[in-house]
Amino acid sequence: DEAGAVARLLETPLVDVATGRCNDRACGCLVRFWVGTMDPKMARATGSLFCVEPDLAIRRVQADITVSNGLAFSPDNRTLYHTDSRIGKIYAYDFDLQAGAISHRRLHIDFKDVGGRPDGCTIDSDGHLWVAVIETGAIVRFDPTGREVGRIALSPAGWERPTTSHVR
Repeated sequence: DEAGAVARLLETPLVDVATGRCNDRACGCLVRFWVGTMDPKMARATGSLFCVEPDLAIRRVQADITVSNGLAFSPDNRTLYHTDSRIGKIYAYDFDLQAGAISHRRLHIDFKDVGGRPDGCTIDSDGHLWVAVIETGAIVRFDPTGREVGRIALSPAGWERPTTSHVR
């Protein structure tokens, strides 16, 4: 609540905190909460995508994820997009809004063709996916077919990625 009190602690028996942690999350329509988990060492596909129902029941809807990240729903609520940042892929799923179910997982964007790795994302009213791209300093816009249609460079000319020797 506004005072910071916890009304109810949600038990998460499906998440093994020894091998994973929560990462990106999103609220979908019909009061569902979607959250992905990841391997803290970003090395193994031990993460999953979960759906938390209004009654707080938790369902695993996808396994074998390395770094679960960006989640977005198409404007018509018929497609869910989900990023695995470590392997550089965004997947699309058929989405059943009433059931809160996903099916027909397919590769939507492979970043080996784009450069960098996808991180968080959002979607606009035209169904274009906007993706923050790690290692490129850009936000890239993709049309509903997965074709790049725009790019915003966020790094000034001459900017170099800092190395650990520059970090204090």
